[in-house]
Amino acid sequence: MAVTVVPIQIRRGNEVDFNASKMLPGEFAVSLDMGITRIAFSPGNVAILAKQSDVDAVDARVDDLELEISGISSDISGINTTLSDLTPRVAQAENRITSLGTSLNNRIDTVSETLNSQISGLSANVNEQISDINDEIEELKTNDRIFSFEVNSDGHLMQTVERRDSSNTQFALVDGRLVVTYG
Repeated sequence: MAVTVVPIQIRRGNEVDFNASKMLPGEFAVSLDMGITRIAFSPGNVAILAKQSDVDAVDARVDDLELEISGISSDISGINTTLSDLTPRVAQAENRITSLGTSLNNRIDTVSETLNSQISGLSANVNEQISDINDEIEELKTNDRIFSFEVNSDGHLMQTVERRDSSNTQFALVDGRLVVTYG
C-alpha cells in the first residue's frame, strides 16, 4: 500500500471572513479573533470543536444541575411523605364530618318530634279550654244572660256577661285559666 503524504491545511482568519462553503473535507479552520475551531466534513457541512475550558464549563453546569435535580427530588420525596401523612388525616376528617352530619340530623329529628308532640299537647289543651268555655257559655245562655266577646290589650280573650239586673260578669282566658270577675 502506498502512503501519500499530504500537508495539513488549516484555514485561519477572523470570524467575519469565515465561509463554510469554501472548506474541503477534513480541513480545519480557526477564527483567530473569536478562538473558534471548526472541521469540515464536506463544503458547508462544518462542526465547531469544543475547547477544554468549554467542556469543563459544561461539566460544572451538569454537576450544578445534578445537585438541583437531587434537591428537587428530595423536595418531591418530602412532599410525598407529607401527602402520605395527610391522607389518613383527611379521611379521618371526612369520617368525622359525616358522623357529625348524621348526629346533627338525628338531633334535629329528635327535637322536631319533641316539638311536634308538645305542640300537639298544647293544641289539645287549648281545645279542651275552649270546649270548657263553650260549655260555660251554653250554661249562662240558659240563665237568660247577654254575652259579648273581645280581645283585651294583653291579647287575652274577654267575655262580658250582662244580667238582666244590670250587673256585669267578665270572663277571661288568662295563661290557660278561666278568670271570672263579678261587677
